[in-house]
Amino acid sequence: MKYIKLAVFLLAACLVASCDKTPTFEGGASIGFESDTIRFTYGNFTNNIPLVFNGESNIFPISVKLELASDYDGDGYNAIPDVDYIITSTDMFFGRPEDYDKTLEEEGNVTISKNIEVSYPSDTIPEIRFKLRISEISVDEVDGLGDEIVVIVAQSDLQRLSGNYVISGDLYNMSVNGGDTTFVSAGRQASYDIVIEPNADNTALKVRGLFNTEQDWLSDTTLTNTRITSFSIKAEQVEVGEYEKERWNLSLPLGYENNNYSYVSRKYTGFTIVTEDNQLIEGPISVTYDSNYVPYFDHAFHDNLITFRYFNSAAEFDGYYGFNTFLKNAVLTKVE
Repeated sequence: MKYIKLAVFLLAACLVASCDKTPTFEGGASIGFESDTIRFTYGNFTNNIPLVFNGESNIFPISVKLELASDYDGDGYNAIPDVDYIITSTDMFFGRPEDYDKTLEEEGNVTISKNIEVSYPSDTIPEIRFKLRISEISVDEVDGLGDEIVVIVAQSDLQRLSGNYVISGDLYNMSVNGGDTTFVSAGRQASYDIVIEPNADNTALKVRGLFNTEQDWLSDTTLTNTRITSFSIKAEQVEVGEYEKERWNLSLPLGYENNNYSYVSRKYTGFTIVTEDNQLIEGPISVTYDSNYVPYFDHAFHDNLITFRYFNSAAEFDGYYGFNTFLKNAVLTKVE
């Protein structure tokens, strides 16, 4: 009986030992982020950061731990965890490929994508940045330890460009001599308080209040909110540096709204660039903005005169809005 008990004990010990033994890894696999940088707008206050398994493994599940990189300063856009953003979980698990409804398999390699969910309590901060790093992978043979991604979350460009501005420049007057029209410096600066904001469907910017002064023969303070010159996004990409998304030039299309004024409602009006000798500058009026979201006029706009001119119902040139409302060397300044 003693020998039987001993044999049973040894058999049980062998079974326990065989259960505890981790199988030898077979295959080749990696876990990592799809890119080293990902950018979001606040949108619905929740975004997903993909984490991807790729390759072959005979060992599952594979657990992955993530950490916030404490050595990253946000490139000037520091963000506080659990205040500016919330990560649902920093523990991720990859099960067997057959456990998922959708996996991609090509030449024996399996691709499984999992999402790290990030939410934002508020969208009032123009931009935040933080870095995630893979700090632990449960299977040593799977590559990816230390892989990093910089997460950039920002308001839309239209939101960041919106605000109160002053447009200022050198004031010019019209000079008419017989059939010749030229413009001469008034010897002083002029400035106008304007508001730039997204349009109703957030596809473009509009500016209110330009040339809405006593010098404008249409001036009427009750009509301030109806006077709109629209900025629109022009499909022209601008190359930018690291961590910055593609930027777009803004253009000012010809067009002006003032439907509440009975006399002007019969006119078509245009935002115009004209030289000092009264030559019209053709082409779009471009406004570019830099990495700090400061908009500025291009040379054609800045070096010549800007004004409004009006047309008859057949869109034939009829004249200028005001004889003393011509601005050269125009500059946009944002009022904080």
